[in-house]
Amino acid sequence: WREAYFFAIDPFGFVYDFYGGQNIRIKGAEVTLLSKCDDPKSIVSLQDLEKGVPQKNPIITNDEGTYQYFLSQNAFRFFRKKSP
Repeated sequence: WREAYFFAIDPFGFVYDFYGGQNIRIKGAEVTLLSKCDDPKSIVSLQDLEKGVPQKNPIITNDEGTYQYFLSQNAFRFFRKKSP
């Protein structure tokens, strides 16, 4: 049998690119939260995100290259892609 653990996670991080020997944070990158890591079409619906917190999926990183999601008690993965 398997044990299951449930806990709340709120994905937060920075999108980086490596340039000139340095990690450079990427402003304006699109970050998409997925329910299946191997299926880029499995975008998490807004109903699965934390209620009462205005959010979008995908989101665009801010001036510091930061993204953050507030999730309900589920397990999700995210997919990132640099914006054009």
